[in-house]
Amino acid sequence: MKRIVCLLLVGILLCASVVPVSATEDTTISPRFTYISSTATGFRIDTEPGVAVCYAKCETYSESVTIKIVGSLQQYKSSQWTQIASWTVSGTGGLVILDRLKAVSKGYNYRFVATYYIYNSAGTLLESSSATRYYSYPDNNT
Repeated sequence: MKRIVCLLLVGILLCASVVPVSATEDTTISPRFTYISSTATGFRIDTEPGVAVCYAKCETYSESVTIKIVGSLQQYKSSQWTQIASWTVSGTGGLVILDRLKAVSKGYNYRFVATYYIYNSAGTLLESSSATRYYSYPDNNT
Protein backbone atom coordinates (compact mmCIF):
# COMPACT_ATOMS: atom_id res chain seq x y z
CA MET A 1 0.00 0.00 0.00
CA LYS A 2 2.85 2.37 0.84
CA ARG A 3 4.39 1.58 -2.52
CA ILE A 4 1.21 2.54 -4.40
CA VAL A 5 0.90 5.79 -2.48
CA CYS A 6 4.57 6.57 -3.14
CA LEU A 7 4.17 5.93 -6.88
CA LEU A 8 1.06 8.12 -7.00
CA LEU A 9 2.90 10.96 -5.26
CA VAL A 10 5.84 10.67 -7.66
CA GLY A 11 3.41 10.69 -10.60
CA ILE A 12 1.64 13.77 -9.26
CA LEU A 13 4.97 15.56 -8.74
CA LEU A 14 6.10 14.72 -12.26
CA CYS A 15 2.86 15.94 -13.79
CA ALA A 16 2.95 19.14 -11.74
CA SER A 17 6.50 19.89 -12.79
CA VAL A 18 5.69 19.77 -16.52
CA VAL A 19 5.27 23.34 -17.71
CA PRO A 20 3.43 23.83 -20.95
CA VAL A 21 5.47 25.74 -23.52
CA SER A 22 4.65 27.15 -26.87
CA ALA A 23 7.09 27.63 -29.70
CA THR A 24 6.49 29.44 -32.95
CA GLU A 25 8.53 28.51 -35.94
CA ASP A 26 9.68 31.29 -38.24
CA THR A 27 9.48 29.82 -41.72
CA THR A 28 10.31 33.07 -43.48
CA ILE A 29 13.14 32.58 -45.93
CA SER A 30 14.94 35.74 -46.87
CA PRO A 31 17.60 36.06 -49.53
CA ARG A 32 21.21 36.45 -48.50
CA PHE A 33 21.57 39.40 -50.84
CA THR A 34 19.25 42.09 -52.06
CA TYR A 35 20.68 42.43 -55.57
CA ILE A 36 22.85 39.35 -56.19
CA SER A 37 20.75 36.33 -57.12
CA SER A 38 23.68 33.94 -57.66
CA THR A 39 27.41 33.71 -58.11
CA ALA A 40 29.61 30.91 -59.38
CA THR A 41 33.38 30.69 -59.00
CA GLY A 42 35.48 28.04 -60.70
CA PHE A 43 39.20 27.36 -60.78
CA ARG A 44 41.29 24.52 -62.10
CA ILE A 45 44.68 23.96 -63.70
CA ASP A 46 44.90 21.98 -66.90
CA THR A 47 48.15 20.20 -66.16
CA GLU A 48 49.23 19.18 -69.66
CA PRO A 49 49.65 22.71 -70.95
CA GLY A 50 50.01 24.15 -67.41
CA VAL A 51 47.18 26.64 -67.76
CA ALA A 52 45.02 28.05 -64.97
CA VAL A 53 41.34 28.34 -65.89
CA CYS A 54 39.62 31.07 -63.87
CA TYR A 55 35.85 31.50 -64.03
CA ALA A 56 33.44 33.82 -62.23
CA LYS A 57 29.77 34.50 -62.95
CA CYS A 58 27.34 36.88 -61.27
CA GLU A 59 23.60 37.18 -61.80
CA THR A 60 21.38 39.85 -60.28
CA TYR A 61 17.67 40.20 -59.61
CA SER A 62 17.67 43.55 -61.40
CA GLU A 63 18.93 44.26 -64.90
CA SER A 64 19.36 47.97 -64.14
CA VAL A 65 22.35 47.59 -61.82
CA THR A 66 26.00 47.37 -62.88
CA ILE A 67 27.90 44.19 -62.09
CA LYS A 68 31.67 44.32 -61.72
CA ILE A 69 33.78 41.21 -61.24
CA VAL A 70 37.43 41.44 -60.20
CA GLY A 71 39.43 38.23 -60.49
CA SER A 72 42.84 37.74 -58.92
CA LEU A 73 45.06 34.74 -59.63
CA GLN A 74 47.65 34.27 -56.89
CA GLN A 75 50.65 31.99 -56.38
CA TYR A 76 51.91 30.83 -52.98
CA LYS A 77 55.66 31.37 -52.98
CA SER A 78 58.14 32.20 -50.20
CA SER A 79 55.41 31.79 -47.55
CA GLN A 80 53.11 34.42 -49.04
CA TRP A 81 50.44 34.86 -51.69
CA THR A 82 51.53 36.96 -54.65
CA GLN A 83 49.19 38.14 -57.39
CA ILE A 84 50.34 36.94 -60.80
CA ALA A 85 47.31 38.06 -62.85
CA SER A 86 44.26 40.25 -62.40
CA TRP A 87 41.21 40.86 -64.56
CA THR A 88 38.13 43.08 -64.34
CA VAL A 89 34.89 42.78 -66.28
CA SER A 90 31.68 44.74 -65.84
CA GLY A 91 28.32 45.17 -67.44
CA THR A 92 24.58 45.46 -67.02
CA GLY A 93 21.69 43.26 -68.04
CA GLY A 94 21.66 40.98 -65.03
CA LEU A 95 24.57 38.69 -65.98
CA VAL A 96 28.35 39.14 -66.21
CA ILE A 97 30.95 36.40 -66.75
CA LEU A 98 34.72 36.47 -66.30
CA ASP A 99 36.51 33.60 -68.04
CA ARG A 100 40.30 33.82 -68.31
CA LEU A 101 43.36 31.61 -68.86
CA LYS A 102 46.89 32.07 -67.53
CA ALA A 103 50.01 29.93 -67.93
CA VAL A 104 51.33 28.74 -64.56
CA SER A 105 54.41 26.88 -63.30
CA LYS A 106 54.50 23.50 -61.58
CA GLY A 107 55.50 23.15 -57.96
CA TYR A 108 53.27 25.82 -56.40
CA ASN A 109 49.88 26.28 -54.82
CA TYR A 110 47.50 28.69 -56.51
CA ARG A 111 44.29 30.41 -55.61
CA PHE A 112 41.72 32.40 -57.53
CA VAL A 113 39.84 35.15 -55.71
CA ALA A 114 36.68 36.49 -57.35
CA THR A 115 35.09 39.62 -55.91
CA TYR A 116 31.63 40.66 -57.06
CA TYR A 117 30.44 44.28 -56.84
CA ILE A 118 26.98 45.66 -57.55
CA TYR A 119 26.52 49.40 -58.28
CA ASN A 120 23.48 51.54 -58.96
CA SER A 121 23.28 53.97 -61.89
CA ALA A 122 24.88 56.73 -59.77
CA GLY A 123 27.92 54.53 -59.14
CA THR A 124 27.12 53.84 -55.50
CA LEU A 125 28.20 50.42 -54.24
CA LEU A 126 25.09 48.48 -53.23
CA GLU A 127 26.45 45.04 -52.45
CA SER A 128 29.56 42.90 -52.71
CA SER A 129 30.62 39.32 -52.24
CA SER A 130 33.76 37.26 -52.77
CA ALA A 131 34.82 33.66 -53.14
CA THR A 132 38.19 31.91 -53.15
CA ARG A 133 39.16 28.64 -54.81
CA TYR A 134 42.46 26.78 -54.29
CA TYR A 135 44.49 24.40 -56.44
CA SER A 136 47.75 22.59 -55.77
CA TYR A 137 49.96 22.08 -58.84
CA PRO A 138 52.83 19.84 -57.66
CA ASP A 139 56.05 19.28 -59.54
CA ASN A 140 55.99 15.51 -60.02
CA ASN A 141 59.60 15.42 -61.23
CA THR A 142 61.12 16.19 -57.82
